[in-house]
Amino acid sequence: MPQPSDEICRVRPDGAPALTARDLEALRHLAVGRSTAQIAAAMSISTNTVRTRIRSILRKLAVGRRGEAVRRGRELGLLPQGRRPATVTDTEPLNCRTGTAG
Repeated sequence: MPQPSDEICRVRPDGAPALTARDLEALRHLAVGRSTAQIAAAMSISTNTVRTRIRSILRKLAVGRRGEAVRRGRELGLLPQGRRPATVTDTEPLNCRTGTAG
């Protein structure tokens, strides 16, 4: 059974792909340059689960590589602008109705 924090937003008002809260968390880890193993440790999941989640993110963002996913995430406002944030601090899920955190 899915966790409430992992529910999929069916439609985002800004037209962005419907990423889950955990997808966004993984994308933020990618944005700071973490490896699969580092993401797995930070999210308390297996490396296989991280790879599956990243494949899902790539599919949802219609890109083929991790770097492209980060770039696309920034274009869509899912990640802060800039080359590389110092840390992953904003892990609060986006509100499905407003597209904002909280």
